[in-house]
Amino acid sequence: MKIFRDEDGQLMVFTALGMIMLLGLVALAVDVSLLFRAKRQAQIAADAGAIAGALELEYNGASNVVTNSQNAALANGMTNTNQVTVSTSGGGSHTGSGFVQVIVNKPNPTFFMTMFGRPTVNVAARAIAGITPAPSCIYLLDPSVQGALSAKGAFTVNSAGCGVDVNSSNTTSVCVTGNGNQGTFNAPYVRLRATSLQTGGNCNGTLNTPTFTGSSIVSDPLGGLTGPVAPNWTGCTNSNVTSIKAGDPITTASGTICFTNTVLITGSTAVNLTGASAYVFENGVEIDTGTTVNSSGTFDLAGGNIKRNGGSSCINGSGNKDGALIQDSSSALNITAPTSGTFKGIAIMQPAGVTTPLEIQFGSNTGTYGSGVLDGLIYAPSAPVYLHDNGGTASATGLIADTLNVCSSTLNITSYNNAPGNASPLNSVQLVE
Repeated sequence: MKIFRDEDGQLMVFTALGMIMLLGLVALAVDVSLLFRAKRQAQIAADAGAIAGALELEYNGASNVVTNSQNAALANGMTNTNQVTVSTSGGGSHTGSGFVQVIVNKPNPTFFMTMFGRPTVNVAARAIAGITPAPSCIYLLDPSVQGALSAKGAFTVNSAGCGVDVNSSNTTSVCVTGNGNQGTFNAPYVRLRATSLQTGGNCNGTLNTPTFTGSSIVSDPLGGLTGPVAPNWTGCTNSNVTSIKAGDPITTASGTICFTNTVLITGSTAVNLTGASAYVFENGVEIDTGTTVNSSGTFDLAGGNIKRNGGSSCINGSGNKDGALIQDSSSALNITAPTSGTFKGIAIMQPAGVTTPLEIQFGSNTGTYGSGVLDGLIYAPSAPVYLHDNGGTASATGLIADTLNVCSSTLNITSYNNAPGNASPLNSVQLVE
């Protein structure tokens, strides 16, 4: 009976059981760790697919979004397209034509869990990328000038959907002339590089909108953009016409048209420029009295000045005024920017390095004329932009300029959220989920 009371070897039994349990936990930890790694790889593939699809959507349209998304996912660990589901209308809280959703689902092998009948475990990941706007839509790039943003008289600037960045470090980089009640400036914010803002002297008014000093300098959002510059840009079909009126052959010409002479657009019948993606005016353009111009191509003001009789008491006194584009009180310019190509989203462009003043509006008519509607961006990174004299109005989806001077005129920035065909070049592609 003594043999049944012998307790030798019991610890070995418990040790063996403990080792089995410990090895099981180690095995589970190894498998779970490998699955977490697979999950991370799946998320990378989903993110890559969503961004690739959104980039394709932004720059080339929807035709190849699915293919590009799948190829990006395959390049990042997926093994076949059956593992990649793409939606070109987004999903979740970001459903719409500007979003791409990618869901990946891939079986991953296990090691120790195989003993329990689980040779593989499906690992899934989801990502959504979309075309999103930047917070600002007015950029004034001059780094030091006084009055980089100048407003005088009964001005109105409406930029309700997006803010303003002013790069000038000058303490009077914003100059409002008047008693502060003459003009209206409506924007969610104005960000200044200047560490302080002074008023007084000629700058005796205020914007009456949230203003923040000491902001970082902002680079040109389209700093990499290249385009026609005078003279003899190789991408142009050259034309030596000096005037354009309704029905002229040049109004339906396609491609990019370069005008080597100063051009007058004239006529009581609206001039519709419908064929080209861009009209490059190497020596300036003027819209004649009583003329309406409608264009579906970018106006590129590649160089040269023009003069007109009359001037502005608001800006630089009276007398003749130089400018790259003049739209006076009895003319109207309406441009719908291209939705693809080099000039995507740009209504009026004055290439970097061209410093000719850009006059968007001149004159005092408040009716049909003296107003312009630009379904696109005004891009003049090296030039001052002027709107001046009583009653005129111009609208655009954004503005990038060296400086801006608004005098007794109205500038409406509708925000590039409203750019035709999601075409604003200020949009960016970002992961949103």
